[in-house]
Amino acid sequence: MMNSEPNNDPGKKKISQGIARILRRLGFSDAESVVFSELSISREPLSVEKLVSATGYGYSTVTTALNKLVRNHLVARQKSGKKYLYWKRKSFLGGIEEMLRDILQHEVIPLREELEKRKKDFKELLEEIKVIEKRLSFILSSTAGFADHIENENNNTVARETTSKTGGVA
Repeated sequence: MMNSEPNNDPGKKKISQGIARILRRLGFSDAESVVFSELSISREPLSVEKLVSATGYGYSTVTTALNKLVRNHLVARQKSGKKYLYWKRKSFLGGIEEMLRDILQHEVIPLREELEKRKKDFKELLEEIKVIEKRLSFILSSTAGFADHIENENNNTVARETTSKTGGVA
């Protein structure tokens, strides 16, 4: 869906489209992907109304997309007056890590435990789930702390840029 407010910056538009493509590849809907990409390129938290205007999607569609993005740890929200404001959480990688951790803890491990109770009937499926559990655990242990490192690097860069623009006053 095209933005109702045209983005005149071709580089920013290309970045937004790239972010949306990644989310679609991860199984998010078009609306979820576009809403997240708008939040990713925004320099400030956005209301549902601003996201409706920026994305061209309806209020209900944007609200539904935001709710899923919040549940998947990619977006945070806070009440401001009578409205909620939404923003992209930390780093994109950090959100993906949290999503994978939730899948592992709340889906894969309970499924493996249930399959173990009936391993006679589900031996092959149990083995597949064990492999998925091991791979997710490996991925999460391999990336542990990496998202925080990226976030700290980003914060340090912003602080340096702010200091240089303000003549040493952050």
